[in-house]
Amino acid sequence: MASTHINVLGWAAAVLAAFMLLPAALSFSIAEPEIGAAFLTGAGLTLFIGGTGVIATRGTENRVDLRAGFMAATLLWTLIPALASIPFLLSGVFASFTDAYFEALSGFSTNGASIISDLESMPQGILLWRALLQWLGGFAVILFAVALLSFGGIGGMNLFATTMPRGDRETLFGRAKQVARALWWIYVGLTALCILALVVVGMTPFDATTHALSTISTGGFSTKNDGIAAFDNIGVEIVVMLFMIIGALNFAILWALARGRHVAVWKDVETHYLLTIVVSATAIIAGTLIVAHNFSFSGALRPAIFDVVSALTTTGFAAGSDVTAGVLPVIVPVMLMGLMLIGGATGSTAGGMRLMRLVVFFKLAGRELSRLSYPHGVVRLRYAGKIIDEPTLRSVWGQLMMFLSFLALAALVFGILGFDLQSALALAATNLSTAGAGLSLTAPGLSYPDFSNATKWALNATMIFGRLELIVVLVLFTRAYWRK
Repeated sequence: MASTHINVLGWAAAVLAAFMLLPAALSFSIAEPEIGAAFLTGAGLTLFIGGTGVIATRGTENRVDLRAGFMAATLLWTLIPALASIPFLLSGVFASFTDAYFEALSGFSTNGASIISDLESMPQGILLWRALLQWLGGFAVILFAVALLSFGGIGGMNLFATTMPRGDRETLFGRAKQVARALWWIYVGLTALCILALVVVGMTPFDATTHALSTISTGGFSTKNDGIAAFDNIGVEIVVMLFMIIGALNFAILWALARGRHVAVWKDVETHYLLTIVVSATAIIAGTLIVAHNFSFSGALRPAIFDVVSALTTTGFAAGSDVTAGVLPVIVPVMLMGLMLIGGATGSTAGGMRLMRLVVFFKLAGRELSRLSYPHGVVRLRYAGKIIDEPTLRSVWGQLMMFLSFLALAALVFGILGFDLQSALALAATNLSTAGAGLSLTAPGLSYPDFSNATKWALNATMIFGRLELIVVLVLFTRAYWRK
């Protein structure tokens, strides 16, 4: 099993090294040779490490089972950011490994929290690298969900809706290869469309590229200190909202749509709930702006819908409106925090608990209420036309309870580290949901660059647990996992 892990990580490192050449080329082309040299050196070191692993395990058969997949996924999201942090250190952007690792992990986990206080003073090569890390992490998350989680039916993922072809001989490694081949060009194509649309509405090619990479991956990194608000362009906001929603949809459904199966989108339960939540939450927040602060209808709708979409998709972009200024009733940041915890669809780049699990949870709650009136009644629960069996219900319930328990634990840790209740909950919720860039939506005034090293490492752990759906990491701490 160890050789398989080394081989997988070796290939991942080699891919990472190849992508380092892009910011290197950009840096040399715009006369930033020091930054370009940092990326070239980082690429060389990363390729050496990855190549060594691949060569050392050459000839081994990559038959990754579910048990090995847990370890491989955890190692991938723990060690790849360490390699990705090399250019940050060599370029002098960060003086400490803690800061460089935090930024790289936040990117690769599509969390979006940043400890760079002045983005607009950063070299373009660094800004491109941050966006590329989110983009790569977004695709890795899709593979993780469609291959590993659905393969094992983890957290109710046996309800995962997909019409995609299965992997060779139904092995985990075969499933991952099949998914990668099927979804890669869809992911690339959507990114290209987003870049083109952003250029059309007024962004520069560089800003359009970096923001498209962060948007389709629902990551949230920006090139501007004020984020999307810096552009003050409603066209940009509309394009970003559209592609945030696309990034939060089930990519298996997008695969079916690309092959002309348009009915798959309209039949997808999670798509219905996502759009319903967007409309409902937007109406509540816009109504609050109109009633409590005398906003006009259009003046309230614009920031409300953008912040709702950004929170629900766990992207974390902020429109820079009074919604994020901390002057509204507490219901607004609480609602946005709740949307981040809900998250997007299964098989998407978004984080959170996922809409599918929330739907099943409410169906289960409804069944229990009906049993109060009909104790001996038999109520069959269905999801997308499928009967939900009891093991699946227990799996969904267990996943939700672990998520909420870890949320409480993380908030407690941040409280011990000196944060007040609202700040501790906001840090736990945003980073467990991989919506770290949206901290200003829930706790205005907090700033990642001001945090201590202890807080940053606590946030690192929260990001990893949140990105890997908790159970994938927690199973490694059980005695049963290590038994032969």
